[in-house]
Amino acid sequence: MLNDWEALTQRFINEHARNEISVKAWCQQTNINYASARRHIKVNEKNTQYRVRKLRAAQNDKCALKKTVPKSYKHKIQSVNENKSDTSANTALLKKLRSQKRVASLGNQNARKFGHYSTFLCTDEDVRRYLSASTASLRDELNLVRILLLHTMVIVKQIDADLKDDITAAQKTNLQIMHDKFHIHEDNQIARIESLEMSLLKQEKMKVDTEKTIILTNKFELQIDKLNREVADRKPIFDEIYCYIMKFEEVTD
Repeated sequence: MLNDWEALTQRFINEHARNEISVKAWCQQTNINYASARRHIKVNEKNTQYRVRKLRAAQNDKCALKKTVPKSYKHKIQSVNENKSDTSANTALLKKLRSQKRVASLGNQNARKFGHYSTFLCTDEDVRRYLSASTASLRDELNLVRILLLHTMVIVKQIDADLKDDITAAQKTNLQIMHDKFHIHEDNQIARIESLEMSLLKQEKMKVDTEKTIILTNKFELQIDKLNREVADRKPIFDEIYCYIMKFEEVTD
């Protein structure tokens, strides 16, 4: 009988979550003795309120989904729902869900490893590119910008040649706009190359200055050690002179 009351309690909780029915009203609907039900059906208010909120949220989401779906797609959705037994459709849906879970898991890993930039690392390929870029130097970036500048110069040269052809006024206007944009892009790339070259020169200068500082520091430390040794070697002589002076003063006294 205990198991029966547990099942009845679960039925009441589900019904209460849907329409907030009372125990007495539910007993009247189901023809259950109310006096016995009061002794056995114990409801946790927190769990009941949680179920109510969860059920209402699900109903609201369902209503919102119905409102946002365009009418032109409703028949397609209905067709999909009617053909859930189709094996190929279920397989495709399962693959999609697995892919979504994998991306979510990857995002969590990226958040722990890459911090702020994890927002932009959505695939394994993005992670590989990030790790590759993190090992690049200014010299690598300089070479890359030079390559891009060469491509830009080729495009500008081709546009110049096209402008000399027999074309319409509209085509000429479009080409001229493209020509100006690529010229600006070319100037920006040249400025970037100059900036990178200056940064590399500063790095080389800092490296040379650091090496000089290390050499001078080592030389200074060697000189200090030499002076300390010389002072240590001369200390006995100073002690003898001091003793001789003290003895001389005692004799004169």
